[in-house]
Amino acid sequence: MSLKEVAEARLFAPGDNFLLQEYIVPKKLDGSPAWFRVFFIFGEIIICWWNPETGVYRQVTLKEFEHYRLSPLARTASEISSVTGIEWFSCEIAIEDRTGKFIVVDYMNDQFDISTQSQRAAGVPDDLVLLFVQRLVEKAWQYKVGRFPLSYRAIWFPRMKLRDEGI
Repeated sequence: MSLKEVAEARLFAPGDNFLLQEYIVPKKLDGSPAWFRVFFIFGEIIICWWNPETGVYRQVTLKEFEHYRLSPLARTASEISSVTGIEWFSCEIAIEDRTGKFIVVDYMNDQFDISTQSQRAAGVPDDLVLLFVQRLVEKAWQYKVGRFPLSYRAIWFPRMKLRDEGI
């Protein structure tokens, strides 16, 4: 959208507020858009491939994390938590095609959709939703009994397959 188009839109709806975002074309990594949904759950970081067109999730593997050098995803989510003070959120981060830079597209979803893939194809993997629920229950119990554990960070990856399964 050009500056002229923004000005015209503001004249059409002068009382409205506008949020302008740059259109991001994600880099392709092995044919998939380099667009990620990163969940930050009380210090635990879960990184998923996320297709912005279909909404389909797939958890990033340790091999992919290392191969594509995805550590900025974890660092960025951790920084977002530090700046906002929020410990339960998701964010969208893409790798921009032209520059290869990591771009935070949507930095704070503090009420994210956790419908499961068994409910709909574009849902969050079921085992991740189970992990989220377990962490919420643990946090509620800790709060109730006045126990607040030390702050830490952990990155979750899916379980590796056995050697005879292709590794």
